[in-house]
Amino acid sequence: MEPILIDNQFSIDLESGKILPKDNGGKLSFVSHGHFDHIPTRLKDKTLVCSPETRKVLSCRIKNRKIAFGKDSRLLLLDAGHTIGSRMLYLREHDLLYTGDFNTIQKYCGQARPRSCSTLIVEATYGRKRYAMPGYHRTIQEMIGFVRQQKKVIFDVYAFGKAQEVCHILDQHQILFQIQHDAVQAINDALGLAYSCQRDDADVIISDQSFPGFKTITLSGWVLDRPSRHAHSRGFPISDHADHPSLMRFVGRCDPDRIFTFHGFAEELAASLNREGFRASPLLAEQKLLGEY
Repeated sequence: MEPILIDNQFSIDLESGKILPKDNGGKLSFVSHGHFDHIPTRLKDKTLVCSPETRKVLSCRIKNRKIAFGKDSRLLLLDAGHTIGSRMLYLREHDLLYTGDFNTIQKYCGQARPRSCSTLIVEATYGRKRYAMPGYHRTIQEMIGFVRQQKKVIFDVYAFGKAQEVCHILDQHQILFQIQHDAVQAINDALGLAYSCQRDDADVIISDQSFPGFKTITLSGWVLDRPSRHAHSRGFPISDHADHPSLMRFVGRCDPDRIFTFHGFAEELAASLNREGFRASPLLAEQKLLGEY
């Protein structure tokens, strides 16, 4: 048996292709992108397989711990469109595709594209049917209109992922902005990102703090659950995950024989897929034995 730990969630035996519990992880560890919850809890004796961009992000975010990076010819990394450097994982020998967190809309950081496979392991963050996002570009235009109207706004976003998306959008629309968030600037520097509209005195700010007289903007798919139109804040349904319609289309185009759903609404997504004639099962955190699949 030769297990590889997958995003610190479960393992896959590279010899048989079987899905195993997390604690069966061997020396190899696949990290799909640079969010902390996907990094192995223990880095000692681990060799991380990831994209060059994720290497830079991890080296920036993890201090005072030695990180070993490596490659394996059996692993094919494919664009996931979730963050800069995010990747899906395809195991050639077993015709197995693992999506990790992914997004199918063409954005600043790429786009996940379906790949024909026998086995598909697909994330289900927005696995409930109710999570259908409005058009991405239409929502961007609405957000830009709000920024121009309000003039003084703060973007309260994650340091990695949403922050870079906001920088890109503001730069594209020639809106001056500043970054008052050390972690955001550190990641941008590590990735070599520079923006022509970044200024130290701009009234549009990316920050983890609030300021009197400024409106706060949040970007999240969860805005669909709790719309934010308060006096001092506004939320826009912009996500770096695939919504329910996109998940269903992606699976249909991969046309797998067997599907495993994980994270978020895994059971609900599996049920939706089974109603469409697929053979889907959720991978639940409390499961100990996955060999039955």
